[in-house]
Amino acid sequence: MSDLQHLLLPAVEYFRSYTAWIAFTAAFGETLIGLGFFIPGSTLLLFMGVLAGQGYIDIKTVLLFGLAGAYAGDLVNYRLGRRHGAALLQKPWLHLPEETLEKSRKFLNTHGAKSLFFARFIPGLKESV
Repeated sequence: MSDLQHLLLPAVEYFRSYTAWIAFTAAFGETLIGLGFFIPGSTLLLFMGVLAGQGYIDIKTVLLFGLAGAYAGDLVNYRLGRRHGAALLQKPWLHLPEETLEKSRKFLNTHGAKSLFFARFIPGLKESV
């Protein structure tokens, strides 16, 4: 057994009962606007996938709760944007000229679905789209 495995196994055993909530929280936190830049949810989920591959935790639990967390985070972002997005874009401290906002609206009207799909796979981009 490698030194790293020997070091991590006690922590894995301790947190095994929290697998579902760790996966949910990692995915949820990573998708939230603002937090996604600072929370390494993908790295944590990848590590959990490795642990599942070695039989330490259940992969179905990681997948189910990871997907649920990502979906919940996306819903929260949608609701925040729907409710406060237009007012936020008008704030003077954002320094967004009206022509830039109009170009963004046109781009999203034309390429919105594609942008959302591909942004999910580019780190740092999904939070801004």
